[in-house]
Amino acid sequence: MQYDYDFGDSWKHTVLLESITLVRSTRYYPKCIDGARSCPPEDCGGPGGYAELLDILQDSDSEEYLDTKDWLKGHAKKYWPYNPDHFNPKKVRFDDPDERWEIAFGDDEDDL
Repeated sequence: MQYDYDFGDSWKHTVLLESITLVRSTRYYPKCIDGARSCPPEDCGGPGGYAELLDILQDSDSEEYLDTKDWLKGHAKKYWPYNPDHFNPKKVRFDDPDERWEIAFGDDEDDL
């Protein structure tokens, strides 16, 4: 499946369904089991801006590097230190599926 995030910046993610199994009461679902690379910082300018950010972070002597480092440090999500190659599937969080279903398809009497 392809997941489009932040339509204005055209982030496209490929999501692969690995299996459908019986539910175990000791697990939370859905569950991310793997992935690649760290999340790009919010508002970095889409895929093109992200590629530029990665280039800037390669040259720690440049003025752009210092500005970018300050921006990452000052970001609401505190992205510094930023390691683009890091990915931890245990940190992936999903919305509650029942709540999302209700938002998308539920009968909200207040809307009638």
